[in-house]
Amino acid sequence: MKTLRLRKLIVVLTGALLAGSSPFIGATVYGDDERLLPGAMLTAREVALYSATQMVVCEAPGSERHGAAGTIATDFTHGVSVAHVFYDKTMKRLHTPDECRLRVYDGSGNGLQLIKIARIRTLWDHEPRMLMNDLAMFELEERPHYIDQYLSLPAVPTPVNEGETVLVVAYHYDLQPENTKRKTRGMVYSTVGTIDEGVANIFHTDADWVHLSSGGPIYNSSGALVALVQGNTSPEGNTVARRFDSKNDFNRAIRLDARFLRAYAEFVKGR
Repeated sequence: MKTLRLRKLIVVLTGALLAGSSPFIGATVYGDDERLLPGAMLTAREVALYSATQMVVCEAPGSERHGAAGTIATDFTHGVSVAHVFYDKTMKRLHTPDECRLRVYDGSGNGLQLIKIARIRTLWDHEPRMLMNDLAMFELEERPHYIDQYLSLPAVPTPVNEGETVLVVAYHYDLQPENTKRKTRGMVYSTVGTIDEGVANIFHTDADWVHLSSGGPIYNSSGALVALVQGNTSPEGNTVARRFDSKNDFNRAIRLDARFLRAYAEFVKGR
């Protein structure tokens, strides 16, 4: 029971990246072995498509260094993520823009560019530091040289229904080179009967991702951006496949709800 409580605590602030398209498998969590499964490799087209999801790294004197996903959206200088990507757990405060950078990688995970972040706004700035408010946006000081596509945010929230299939492209850090992407697919589960019941913009999924995925995009079967990776229950990954328990052992996704989309539109306008 103590171990289960610890795992539920870990899930709140962990996560590592992305979303995509193509057939995969059903309701099983595979952890680190995901990279070995048939269909896990990205095609050349997908490598180009998913280049828009990169890595945000924030660090400050006296705090631990960390990184998680950042998604370039709407244009080539603005993006979205989750608020806890910008939260300094050591100093217990949000990072300032001068402490954060966007790392750009190629399709094989090789580092290409490091870009300063000019502005950050999170829902935690003016709202309680709760799960439902774990959303953020950022602006880059310059356009990335090596990103030729960005992800379109929906004008209105896209519905996500229980039993629907979602697709994620995740980084797996035990691969060489680092930050190589693999694609996974999973099912949407209700939060009823779980610790997240009643949080309107959260759903559960058994789509797999590993530590530091937070903020990466999640797509439905039509290719629409529906949510961001919020956290997971297995930051160290798993060495063997195991059955998914939707009440105790899940990955969290956070929907891009109407209030966030409105806030993002204002942010892009400089307001």
